[in-house]
Amino acid sequence: MTVVTEIKKGDLLIVKGDVCKVTEAVEETDGNYRLNLFNFSNGSDFFEVTDPETTFHKFSAEYSEFILKEKKNDSLVFHSTSGEEQVEVPFTVLGENVKLLRNDETVFIRYANGLIAEIELPKIVVQIVEFTEDIEKDTSRTEFIKEAKLQNGKSIIVPAFIKNGDKIKIHLVTGEYICRE
Repeated sequence: MTVVTEIKKGDLLIVKGDVCKVTEAVEETDGNYRLNLFNFSNGSDFFEVTDPETTFHKFSAEYSEFILKEKKNDSLVFHSTSGEEQVEVPFTVLGENVKLLRNDETVFIRYANGLIAEIELPKIVVQIVEFTEDIEKDTSRTEFIKEAKLQNGKSIIVPAFIKNGDKIKIHLVTGEYICRE
């Protein structure tokens, strides 16, 4: 068990039976401690305020490499690279932009006490533009943007020079276009 005064950002804890990651640990002016936490079981953020003597079960965990194998309506299914394990993770834990991942993308999953403690997703993903309109340049404008539909069905805003079939890089967290590949 670890006293709250020794807990820092990034630590993994068991809180109320769930694996949680500390996103911030702050000593309050009254001497108590506030821990901002992310619950991996349900994807929620919450906080705990405790006195300096409170202890938590803290642990470390190793990352294992997994590959995205299937997209379902409300979750993604990953297989370990060894092929021995399969993990299904709901979108509520990963966020909506995770739908930009393509099958066979690699992620790293950190387990603790048999529970998922963290999922490290790629920061940039590559998608192929399935359809976008051609836009003629208007000499009075300096910036040109348009909508593009990707092969996964998601639409994003891209520069006017992007064509059907182009491979583009997208920031996974924001879902925004970065550049052509």
